Amino acid sequence: MPPLKRSETVTSESVYCDIQMTIEEAVEMLEVLRALREAGGYPALEDKFRDMQTQLTDSISYAASDRIGLLQSKPKH
Repeated sequence: MPPLKRSETVTSESVYCDIQMTIEEAVEMLEVLRALREAGGYPALEDKFRDMQTQLTDSISYAASDRIGLLQSKPKH
């Protein structure tokens, strides 16, 4: 499916994205999200960027917990 243009509408109410990545990729994605938020170019997505940062941070902690002695518990997302 080709990418949607901003003027096009989506017929469904919600979409979900579940992406698997390495810890290193997740750390890099956090940097991308931080840069996007700081740039302020997408104010309508600010809440989503923040949620993504939270989920990535929780997932990184969960994935790394067996190596750093943290209590291992599944992220609540």
